Amino acid sequence: MITRKLGFLELSKWSFHKFFYNVHVLILFKKQGLRTSIFNWPS
Repeated sequence: MITRKLGFLELSKWSFHKFFYNVHVLILFKKQGLRTSIFNWPS
C-alpha cells in the first residue's frame, strides 16, 4: 500500500515536471520560432 502511494507521488511529480517542461518549450517556441525549438527538442 505504501509503495503504491509512493509510486503515485513519483508519477504525479514526473507529470508535473513534464508539464512545466512543455510550458518552457512553448515559451521558447514563441520566442525563438519553430526551427530552434525543434532543434532543441530532446530525442
